[in-house]
Amino acid sequence: MIRNNTGLLFAYLTGILFSCGGNVRSDNQANLELAGCWKGGMVQNNTIAEVDLQLRLISLKPDSTLALTAIYEIGPRCRVWEYDIEISFQNNNLSWLAHQGFLSGNGDTMYITKNWKGETSEWMFYRDRGSYQFMKQLMASETGYTYRMPDELGDGWPCSNMRAVGIEEAKITSLVNCIKAGTHGDIHSLLICRHGKLVLEEYFASNGKLSGSFVTSVFRERVHHLASVTKGVLSAICGIAVDRGCIANVEEPIYKYLPEYESSFRPESKQIRVKDLLTMTAGWDWEQFKYSWNDPRNNAAAMYSRGDAIKYVLERPIIAERGKKFKYSNGVATVMGAVLRNACGMEADNFAQKYLFQPLGIPDYLWLRYPDGSIDTDGGLALRSRDLAKIGQLFLNNGKWGRQQLISENWIGDSTERRISLTNERGYAYYWNEMNLNMGGPREQAIYAPGDGGQLVAMLPRLDMVIVITAGNYGIDPTLAYGSLIKNEILPALRYDFKQN
Repeated sequence: MIRNNTGLLFAYLTGILFSCGGNVRSDNQANLELAGCWKGGMVQNNTIAEVDLQLRLISLKPDSTLALTAIYEIGPRCRVWEYDIEISFQNNNLSWLAHQGFLSGNGDTMYITKNWKGETSEWMFYRDRGSYQFMKQLMASETGYTYRMPDELGDGWPCSNMRAVGIEEAKITSLVNCIKAGTHGDIHSLLICRHGKLVLEEYFASNGKLSGSFVTSVFRERVHHLASVTKGVLSAICGIAVDRGCIANVEEPIYKYLPEYESSFRPESKQIRVKDLLTMTAGWDWEQFKYSWNDPRNNAAAMYSRGDAIKYVLERPIIAERGKKFKYSNGVATVMGAVLRNACGMEADNFAQKYLFQPLGIPDYLWLRYPDGSIDTDGGLALRSRDLAKIGQLFLNNGKWGRQQLISENWIGDSTERRISLTNERGYAYYWNEMNLNMGGPREQAIYAPGDGGQLVAMLPRLDMVIVITAGNYGIDPTLAYGSLIKNEILPALRYDFKQN
């Protein structure tokens, strides 16, 4: 969704004219007028994308100087930053760090140019008086932490306390306090479900520094960017498509479902099956981790910028026999979305809404598209944390939610069975990862989908447990970070002598 800013260029030029005139105010008076909450973002093609919108809090300090003190992302990444960055403001011109700009004549719009690391971008912010108290309340975090049972919201989640499902409260409290101290970076939510009950639901912001009842009330209702956790949901709807006969079986060649791309298939790529897409073994030449996003050799970035993302992937050279070599690729999942669209007669987001989200009681979601209009089935989904946990619980329930069998038990088993061994301890199934956690006794199997930024949904079948984490820890490997967190801080809190009633 895009917020249109008609007449943006006219407003920009008008702002220049008006900013050059007007009454001269004292510095203190001008600073007082600039202080407050501002809403906006980066301007591209004369628009500000809704997913990029921010609230920025400019505060008047005790010495009457100005400072940028907080940024809150309205978009699905849900990040909050706290700052104390001095702002210079004279004669309607303002600047801080790499930013320079001016205030419009009526004082309600800021036009900013940012020069950072050799790149220039244009930003615009509107005064948003209605959000000032919200920002002040958001930044006023509660101190201390006392565990409380999650709230029953009538959303399909029965709730209980941790003791009732055999989890030691003191050890999880210690973990939550570590998150609040920033030990685990910018974690946004941590949810634990056991024996079909939600027993822990905590929300954080600004590297754990912000938490409490108000933070919970805000972020509980917000959909959060899931990055490649999207692929786990994609696996689920692929299963529904197979169950419903839209796709005959996973041995089907994908070219049968993509007739509009007939000219993009070579004889060898016509051998690629649905199964090869699900296991990342299609054989296409692909590199998305070795090179930076701005490097033209990064195939994921190149796909994003192409006029036809599907065509770009299909026409990559084949360098390995299909079904043999694992190569992680956002392009593979993107093509799977196109296969689903043609096989099911509707886009993946609409198919998921009808056959997965609605039956699970998931009313809110966001599913982004590539610039060419293709659904971003590799990483564009955003869900609320409680709703993501339902996906995990659905798999633990062998595809059943309440009295409805949403996904066949056969698909649940097939899609979570290790197909590719990545290491002795870790494997890959149908877009799901599988790992054995060595606890010094029985090894605990974890089936999980990780995502950039530290997103995770994990199921531990033997322990009948689902763990959800959302975060803003971009640039880390969530498998390494959260494998350690689960192994060292969550699983030791379980009472292994616990017997469920």
